[in-house]
Amino acid sequence: MAALTAAVERLSTSDGLVVVLDLDATVWLPEVYTLRAPRGAADDWTPTLGTDVRVLPGAAAVLKLLAARPDTRVAVASRSAKPEWSKALLAKVPDLAAAAVHIYPGDKRTHLRRIAKGLGCAFSRMVLFDDARDGKHGNCVGAAALGVLAVHCPQGLNEERWRAGLAAFERGVRGKVIDAPGGPAPKPTVTLPAVSLAMVLLRRPFILFALLRRHRAPRHRRDAPRSLSRRCC
Repeated sequence: MAALTAAVERLSTSDGLVVVLDLDATVWLPEVYTLRAPRGAADDWTPTLGTDVRVLPGAAAVLKLLAARPDTRVAVASRSAKPEWSKALLAKVPDLAAAAVHIYPGDKRTHLRRIAKGLGCAFSRMVLFDDARDGKHGNCVGAAALGVLAVHCPQGLNEERWRAGLAAFERGVRGKVIDAPGGPAPKPTVTLPAVSLAMVLLRRPFILFALLRRHRAPRHRRDAPRSLSRRCC
């Protein structure tokens, strides 16, 4: 803990350091896009922090550390499909009251560009903590391409991920993704079900015919030895 505190103090006096936090599955769960208003709820219903959505314990601990270091600027970058709900929830997180808020759908690189412009900082001074690494809905790889140090948090923000990000920043790492222990999760594989193969064969009977013909021995070849023996007799 002493080493962590010392690292935070060194970074808090760094020139223009900006910590950028994702929200869904990084700071809280469940993800806001999965929420639905209860049946019969008013049109202006919004989810409640602590009931519908809860801040992850590890994230709460890191937010306390950040709130105690006023020289470290904080921004929120969320691609929430329900920005008004996310903003309402964020307003109930006192440790992020001073954060620059960027909550709207779209490519997260747009969020980062706007944060950099609004705060007047270079991408090289930004550290992003995000649960989505790569792929269609990924953020870390795209952020790293801009020059941002991205810390992948597959289990949400916690002190281990926080320390890993600080240590990498202190070493001068920029434009890279800091993977979680064990590396990024392997991509899921898709196995073609037998029923799907059967449907293909039914829809394309010539494929089945070709396979059967390929494995069927020609009649004249099977009869050749018999015909030869008859001639010899």
